[in-house]
Amino acid sequence: MGEDHRPGPGPLPSAPRAARVPELWVVIEVPEPVRSEVLSVRRIVSRTSQKVPVGIGSVGPLPPQDVLEVRRVFDAVGEETGPIIGRFVALRRFPQTRYVYLAPDDEMATSLLILQDRLVEYGLKLAPDVYQATPHAVIGRVPPEAELEVAAGARALVPSPTFRMTTLALWSLTEQDASCLHRVALSGVL
Repeated sequence: MGEDHRPGPGPLPSAPRAARVPELWVVIEVPEPVRSEVLSVRRIVSRTSQKVPVGIGSVGPLPPQDVLEVRRVFDAVGEETGPIIGRFVALRRFPQTRYVYLAPDDEMATSLLILQDRLVEYGLKLAPDVYQATPHAVIGRVPPEAELEVAAGARALVPSPTFRMTTLALWSLTEQDASCLHRVALSGVL
C-alpha cells in the first residue's frame, strides 16, 4: 500500500481583514483656485485619484461620537460663524517627520482656533491632544527625492493669494475612500 498522492482540500481561506472604521475629520474647505493648486502639489507625493478634501484643519480625527450630534453642532456653529479670510504664508514640515503642510497667516490661524473653540462649546468631542495642534493644510509625506519638486510646486502657494473659506465640512476618510457626510455654509457675522 502506497501513500495517497491525490491533492487534498485547498488551503483554508484566510480570515477577511477587518474593515477599518472610517475616521471623521472636520475640514474648513479651501476654495478654488487655491484648492486646485494645493491638489497639484499633493499629487507630486501621492498619485491617488481618490476624492480627498482640501481644507485647513487641526481637530481630526474625531473620537467616536454620534454623527447626528456632530451635524447638529456644525449647523449651529455655521449659523454663528462668518467666512474665514486669509492666505498660506509658509511651507513647513512637522518636527521629526517627513510630513509637509501649508501654514496659514496669523489672522487666519487665530480665526480657525476660535472656530475650534466654538465647536467644542457647542458639544463636539475632540481628542485630548488637539489643543497642541496648529491649523494647517496637509500636503503629505515627502520622500527625500521629491523635496525639490514639492518646494518648486508650492512656490505658487506661498504666499498664496488671499481667499475666503465659506464652508465647514465633516469628512469620512479611510485608506480607500473619502466622502463628505455634511457641509454647512459659514453664514454668520463673526
